[in-house]
Amino acid sequence: MKQKILIINRDWPEELRPVQAATLVTYQIISEFSKRPNLDVGFLKISLSHETSEMDEIQLQAKKALESLGVTYLDPICLPQILGLRPKLLRLLRPVPRDFYPYVVHRESAYAAAEAFKPTSIITPWCEFSTHLFSEFPVKKFTYYGNADPLVARIWSDYINGDRRRTLKNIAYKVTMKNFEKIHLKEINKWNFIGLVSLNMAQYYKNKLGEKAFYVNNLWTRKYGNRW
Repeated sequence: MKQKILIINRDWPEELRPVQAATLVTYQIISEFSKRPNLDVGFLKISLSHETSEMDEIQLQAKKALESLGVTYLDPICLPQILGLRPKLLRLLRPVPRDFYPYVVHRESAYAAAEAFKPTSIITPWCEFSTHLFSEFPVKKFTYYGNADPLVARIWSDYINGDRRRTLKNIAYKVTMKNFEKIHLKEINKWNFIGLVSLNMAQYYKNKLGEKAFYVNNLWTRKYGNRW
């Protein structure tokens, strides 16, 4: 029986003119998997209402190239806009995933779109958005993750605000950051395999979640020999 791997991302994969590294990495992952005779490979694009699901000419060329290898492109899904947050005090005292990742309220729609392929496993390459959206999808899951969201949020907030927070605001801020990290790690821990793009982030997740987290090298400098 063939395994069915579904790649899920926020951007269309492309090779000739990648708008960011993730689109090239996604293309290469799909391309390599498609060459394995025991695998069926699918791709699903998930986006928010303000983002376009239309493909330009280069993305269409990439689609044709991957489809010629047997890759199945599912119909893209665009999730509705999230309206409003829960009350601030409730978010502070009884936080839930939607407080930090609001789009998880659309899991039912996203999962229905993915189920059309009947995957036996899913991969989210370099896409924090789809990683948290699919953390409860009931198959084997591998995420190739970037930087830890709560760490990035804290670094940026400290950089912008410094020591200018008043006492009560500072207490609320520290509680929020603690809640953010707790929920983030709980959601990430639902994944079976967690590959990280940097060694320091791999060490952070290893310390928190154990050996399911590991570093995935995405720089192959030996390819260029002494020219690098």
